[in-house]
Amino acid sequence: MMCSWRLVNKMAVARKEHRMIPTLRHFAYIATLLSVAVSHGRAQGKPIAITNMIVDYAERPTALGPAVASASAVVVGRIRDMRNYLPPQNGATVRTMYTLDVAEVIHSEWPLSQSINVFRYGGDIDEGVRVKRIVESDFPAFMPGREYVMFLLWNNILNGFELKFGADSAYEVMPNGTITTHGRSRLAHAQSGRSAAAMIADLKKEAVGR
Repeated sequence: MMCSWRLVNKMAVARKEHRMIPTLRHFAYIATLLSVAVSHGRAQGKPIAITNMIVDYAERPTALGPAVASASAVVVGRIRDMRNYLPPQNGATVRTMYTLDVAEVIHSEWPLSQSINVFRYGGDIDEGVRVKRIVESDFPAFMPGREYVMFLLWNNILNGFELKFGADSAYEVMPNGTITTHGRSRLAHAQSGRSAAAMIADLKKEAVGR
């Protein structure tokens, strides 16, 4: 995926996303660099400059049925590891690539392997004297060892999956078996605090015949 950055109206950034499989779709993102703060932490012995990024997803899910229907895949899985990834295309935005061990496939447009790559916006950029760390505002990084229900979109260029609806795509399964999410959509509010088993059962019903 190509993602270009330019400073417009105090660092407001616009980009477009293209879905290549099975049909071409366009999603507009507006990223605003809100703050830059040098933390006391270190990355490879260098100071870290934290840049917050807001990603405004053009499409937000309203219910489980439409969310399943529009996703390339809906899976339950556990994060194994994470690493920084800078796409080779000029101007592409740095990503974090997560390895997700798939425990259950609820819906998929094609067969999936036991582990898949899931990309998110943000990551580290070595600027020489410091490391710029881009993080998505109000959407913390996934943590290795934790389990999630995810709505995914295939990206041909990255050869991996992305989150279909941003924070509204990820539902963490807590140790007590309930769902928590940083999403703000109607769907996210409806699922927050529910039993994960109940959510997954409803997803399977919606996936039948798709």
